[in-house]
Amino acid sequence: MRNVLIIFVSIILIACGAKKIVIPEWVTGKPIDPTGTFVYGLGMSYVNPNSSYQQAARSNALADLAQELESQIFDETRLLQKEDATGMQSAFSSETLITSQVKLEDYQIVASYADEYRYYVLYKLDLIDYLKNKANNDLLAISWINEKIAAASDGSKSALERMIAIGDAVHKAMDRNFLIDPTFAVDIKTKLVRALRAVEGDLQGNYLIPESLFYLGMPQQFATVFKVSDSSVMTGLNMKSSSGNFTLEQENGTVICQHTGKQNVVKLNLSIDFKNLLPYLDRRSVLWLQSMSSWNKSSMLYFQNTTVQIKAENDVKEVIGGAIAKSFTMDENAPLTLVFNGEIRVVDMGNKRSKCMIQGQFILQHTLTEQIIWRSQNVENSAVSANIDSAVRAAKSEFSDNIAFFILPQLERNLGY
Repeated sequence: MRNVLIIFVSIILIACGAKKIVIPEWVTGKPIDPTGTFVYGLGMSYVNPNSSYQQAARSNALADLAQELESQIFDETRLLQKEDATGMQSAFSSETLITSQVKLEDYQIVASYADEYRYYVLYKLDLIDYLKNKANNDLLAISWINEKIAAASDGSKSALERMIAIGDAVHKAMDRNFLIDPTFAVDIKTKLVRALRAVEGDLQGNYLIPESLFYLGMPQQFATVFKVSDSSVMTGLNMKSSSGNFTLEQENGTVICQHTGKQNVVKLNLSIDFKNLLPYLDRRSVLWLQSMSSWNKSSMLYFQNTTVQIKAENDVKEVIGGAIAKSFTMDENAPLTLVFNGEIRVVDMGNKRSKCMIQGQFILQHTLTEQIIWRSQNVENSAVSANIDSAVRAAKSEFSDNIAFFILPQLERNLGY
């Protein structure tokens, strides 16, 4: 009896050990509905407790479902092409629609499965219901877009209100994929661009530039105002310049120069920055509007070279002028004055040797007010020679090099280039 019991238990254990885990068929092969009623999407992700692997699998399944749905719609379009009398139109739609991005709606999860290493998810979607619902939703969306385009065409509204209407229409068109779906793309794009051009055409503006001289390195002397026909869009205007740094005060349209740059001719350009004008709008819609916008207002500014008058002893005045000539123009009526408080002198060192010394300090100031902009440290250069003229020439040469390599960069840094 004992032996019989042992045999019986052994049989049970062997039978249990031989039992295998059944893997669903859909894991190895996505279902195909022969009636074409349903389409399926299968997604997989590796099991990782430290990541959202289940969400990753669901996202992959939805992506697969979208591709399958695109393929099914393409096949349907290609099939209908044979029965379409227009021929060319259906061919264009069938060739283009396969590259579009569908908007998934009313899908449902069928099953999920996990083994030791992988997690699987299966979604399905009723193709017939999807196409019906999509057609109805598309009609509603097109009607809504047309209402927004009509509002954007209302000249009695402010430019900002009209731009908001266009932004709303673009957002809805993006959401429904109308701008890439060949069924709607041409018509919707045409209407949106036409509405945008109408608003931009009504938006006029010009620069009020005084007839006065502007100097490089002196941004505080610059004064310009931009006047726009509708101030409601001022928050969305973006200024760029070919050189220097210029900004637009949105409250009053004043153009502020922070730095002039070193170019004599500067181009200012104003365009619409839709990210600032419509901050609520999604990034895709903003980029589309930005790419389609053609509104800009530009103007050329002309700057004179920075002019200074030099105050120094005659023996060194010419040396200073030559050393700074590459960046400054000398003019006795210049708005800036470069003062050298110093002297040049020759000392007899005996033994028929002479020493020429140039000592002093540079000061850059406004000519009219004498307001000091910059002050250098004491400068000293000297040269020794048996010939007095040689000593003077050598000292002046060293003084000139000192100005070019040390003083001139400091002058430029302290001006508003």
